[in-house]
Amino acid sequence: MITLLLRALLGLILVATVAREEVLPPAERAIAMDAVVISPSDAPDDPTCAPAIELDGRTFRQTFRVTAYCDRGLTAAGIPSGVGQCAAPANIPFGSKIYVPSLGQSFIVTDRTHKRFRHNTIDIFMPVRSDCLKFGRNYLECEVQLPEQKVRYAEPSLAATIADRSR
Repeated sequence: MITLLLRALLGLILVATVAREEVLPPAERAIAMDAVVISPSDAPDDPTCAPAIELDGRTFRQTFRVTAYCDRGLTAAGIPSGVGQCAAPANIPFGSKIYVPSLGQSFIVTDRTHKRFRHNTIDIFMPVRSDCLKFGRNYLECEVQLPEQKVRYAEPSLAATIADRSR
């Protein structure tokens, strides 16, 4: 009986703590937890903290952390992964073209990077795992051209765009 009461009491304390943390703004929550808050402008050596530079209405330039992956299967856009494709943060829509001047290549966004990458990582597809490992992690300036129309899941126009690039 005492064990059940203690569990119930601890459960209420835990629920109250979680509710209190959700109500507090992020800065106050960090102070309450004795944490240090670093805003993107305070990060000393991260080149991806620089803001995007708009080139025209649909194109912008930004430094991204560029990595490579070799997973096979369907992408988040509903088409098979392949050369010339990349994963990008959710704020870059499917069908966007990302040109990486230092690589001399452009890629079509067909997949999503994980949210833990802070909206600054482009993950390009490479078919061979050893090539991915050699590529590593690079901080590269990229030009992102947004699509003219919204691309939906498994839309034929996206597959056609990728097919046109491979010719």
